[in-house]
Amino acid sequence: MKSLYTVLILSCIPFISYSFRYAASINFQHVQGREYVFEAIVYADSGHYYPEIVLEFDTTDVFLNLDTAEDLGHVWKAKYKGGYTFPSDGTYLGYLVAGSRKNGIANIPNSIHTDLTLAIELEVALGTSYSSSHEEYSLIDSVVLNVPYNADFSAVDDEGDSLVYHLNYCRDESGGFISGYYFPFSTSFFTLDSVSGGLNWQSPSFLGNQSVLVRIEEWRSGQFISSREREHLFVVSNASGIHGRHSQSVANLYPNPAVDEVFLELPVPSGQNVQVEVYTSTGVLMETTALRPQGTDRLMLDAERWNTGWYILRIQTENKVYAATVYKK
Repeated sequence: MKSLYTVLILSCIPFISYSFRYAASINFQHVQGREYVFEAIVYADSGHYYPEIVLEFDTTDVFLNLDTAEDLGHVWKAKYKGGYTFPSDGTYLGYLVAGSRKNGIANIPNSIHTDLTLAIELEVALGTSYSSSHEEYSLIDSVVLNVPYNADFSAVDDEGDSLVYHLNYCRDESGGFISGYYFPFSTSFFTLDSVSGGLNWQSPSFLGNQSVLVRIEEWRSGQFISSREREHLFVVSNASGIHGRHSQSVANLYPNPAVDEVFLELPVPSGQNVQVEVYTSTGVLMETTALRPQGTDRLMLDAERWNTGWYILRIQTENKVYAATVYKK
C-alpha cells in the first residue's frame, strides 16, 4: 500500500491583517528523481508580502521564497518558489493556506477573516517524470450584472497529459470544504465543462465579490498522477472593470442560524430607508423588504415564513450595498 503524507503550505509569519487575499493557485515541476519545485501564486490588494512562506512535509520545513511581486494596477500578484526531494514513493496530499479573505466573500458564508486554502495531490515514483499544468491568465475577472459570462478556464499542460476540470466548494484553513458554500449566484446556470475547461455563467444576478474553487486532475495513460486547485475571484458590478471590486461589503447579522427574526447591524442613520433583498441558495429573488432604523444601527428582518435552508441578503442603503448569508432553522 502506498504511504500517505500530508503536506501543509503555511505562512511562516502571520499575513498582514489588512492585506486581502483574493485568489491563488499552486503547481509543481519535476526536476529529477523525487525532486520537485513548487510554485504558489497569490493575488492580494496590497504589496505587503513576506520574503518566504513555509512548505511542511511531515517534520521537514521547505521554504518557498518570494520570486516576484508584480503591481497589476488593481491588485498585486506574488509568486513563491521552493524545492523539495521526497524521501520515498507514495501519494502526497497537501494544503496551501494563502492568507485571509479579510472582509469576506458574498457567496462564502461566515468568510470574514477566514483563510483562502487550496489542496494539491501528487503521485511520486522514482523513474516517473511529470510536472503539473499551469495557467497563463489572471485568476481575477470582472463580470457585468445580468450579462452572460463565458471564459476559457483551461490550463496548459506542456507534457500533453489529459486534464479534467471540477468545480469545488471553497476551503477553510483546515483544508475542509466550507459548510453552506454557494456557487456564484445566478438566475440560471453556472457550469464548467469537465473536458474543455469552458465556464458558462448565463446571468450573474448579484453584485459583489464571488469566489469559486477549480480542481484540475491530471491523467496519463488512464492513470491518475496529480491534482491541484486554484481559487478564482469574480467581481460582479454594473459596469465592466476591476474597480467594481469594492462594490459590496459584508454585513453583520445575528442570530445565525436564525429562527424567526434576523437582526442586521449597519451604520445607517435613523430614518434612512434600507432595502433588503432575500435570495434563495440558487440565486432566486424571494422577497424585497423596506426597513427603517429608529434611533439605532440595528434592523430587524422577519424570517418566520422562510423555509429551512441558506439565504443570501443584499442590503441597499442610500450610499452603500452590503451582503450577508444566513441559515434558517
